[in-house]
Amino acid sequence: MKNNVPSNSPLRALVTGSSRGIGRAIAARLAGRGVRVVVHYARNQSNAEAAVASLAGSGHGIISGDLSVSDAAQDLWSRAEKTFGPIDLLINNAGIYELHDPVTASFAEWSESWQRTISTNLIAPAHLSFLAGQAMAARKQGRIVAISSRGAFRGEPSAPAYGASKAGLNALSQSLAKAFAPQQVGVFVVAPGWVSTEMAED
Repeated sequence: MKNNVPSNSPLRALVTGSSRGIGRAIAARLAGRGVRVVVHYARNQSNAEAAVASLAGSGHGIISGDLSVSDAAQDLWSRAEKTFGPIDLLINNAGIYELHDPVTASFAEWSESWQRTISTNLIAPAHLSFLAGQAMAARKQGRIVAISSRGAFRGEPSAPAYGASKAGLNALSQSLAKAFAPQQVGVFVVAPGWVSTEMAED
């Protein structure tokens, strides 16, 4: 990353969904490299506090926000920068996986799962990436990373909204990578294979 930040001012990262699972592992790796991490959670504050307490270094913090709610992303980004200072690295990791079998689900179950999943897994990351990208472009530095899934490629027959949301995240990241590259902002997407996390075990 192009670094215009003084050496005595560590980089700051906002990692959504980092109170557990892949997000928590990402937060730990970043903290181990001297990055100040903002741990985001939706509901479990105690998990988030434990995650922050386990991080190496200092200057970390926690922030809450239910990304399935309209306008939550804008509020989250605003609070993060006001509370912790400029964010240099955004990791869009938060996501949900809900079963809504197209063969057996009712229409109400189907529509509710699509609304929650797309709002959390795609619309919120899109809004956060837009806000982060503009802020980072003004400083001519920054990185945005989206955590996708193998489900974007193989399909999710019992949770099609999840697969669709992750495929959308891939396309979003490709588009933003081209849009923000001239402003020295890198946009990336990573699609992990099977990872043993609490969500996966559920």
